Amino acid sequence: MKKCRHISLSLICAFFICALSTVTSIAGDATLLDFQNALGIQTDTAFLGMPLSDIREGDVIDAVVVDASKMGGCKPGDRVKLFFMGEDKWMVKHLDSGNAVDIVTVHQNGTLKLAKTGTYTPATSETAPAPTTSNMDDSRHLTAVFKAGGYFPNNDLDDFDTGFNAELALNRYLSPYFALEASIGYANTDDAANGNFYAVVNNDVYTIPARADADIHIIPVTASAKGVLPFNQGEVYLGGGLGVYYVYGDFDIQVAGFEVTADDHDAVLGAHIVAGLNINIDKRVFLGIEGKRIFTDEAELSDTIEDIPIEAEFDLNGYTLTGQIGYRF
Repeated sequence: MKKCRHISLSLICAFFICALSTVTSIAGDATLLDFQNALGIQTDTAFLGMPLSDIREGDVIDAVVVDASKMGGCKPGDRVKLFFMGEDKWMVKHLDSGNAVDIVTVHQNGTLKLAKTGTYTPATSETAPAPTTSNMDDSRHLTAVFKAGGYFPNNDLDDFDTGFNAELALNRYLSPYFALEASIGYANTDDAANGNFYAVVNNDVYTIPARADADIHIIPVTASAKGVLPFNQGEVYLGGGLGVYYVYGDFDIQVAGFEVTADDHDAVLGAHIVAGLNINIDKRVFLGIEGKRIFTDEAELSDTIEDIPIEAEFDLNGYTLTGQIGYRF
């Protein structure tokens, strides 16, 4: 973005003597959070930590009035739109009345000053209900997130290796502090075991080396509810949810040079606890890390090899740790 140009002292003075104008000072490296606090409005929490210098000419930001004393002629809950006109100039439009006021940002002695040149005459028609800081309609947004990392099984699969885990998720933010997530993913783990197969022939017992390889593939479809704590550069969250876990098992058994295979599938219910951290790269893209604890019912897999039944029962309990990249719509 172009650097904010200095405005002459005479122009600054003109704002001070205007009967309807107000001037507010904020830090020179102000973020959108500082800007909205100075104006008494609430914008989308996804953008709060974004520096004003990153906002481009023509950008439009939705907001809701929370402090009517700072936006003359407004009521709490009124909707406004912020239009960045370029070269330090903003226009704030009151959506109910259609009226607008101009805002000019002025850099002076390391301080960014906001000069408002007018007040609204809002329409007497229907006004939005007063919002609370935890329930802003304009704070709702949708994110798409791709996650990839490791699956660390324990409990019944404690001897199995660390596997791969990936997910694709959609998050719907119902407020700055609460979101719902739906996701589908893939995870796998495997194990190999060496042992002995015992055969009895003419009352003699023979020991035959055997090897078994097991591959477990999992497709989880889950839904989560998350409490979110936003901060200037991102957010942290904690939540939990439920899901259905589709399980496919592939077993390879080798005995005395012979190899046989068995496979089966099942679907089980599960629950999870999740926690994560996201850091904003810009107003749309963010990077993060997420940990999840998984608890499931036991999957039951069975097959028959040469009339010999092969059965396995195990849960999918474990952890996932993933890095993630997301995009806000």
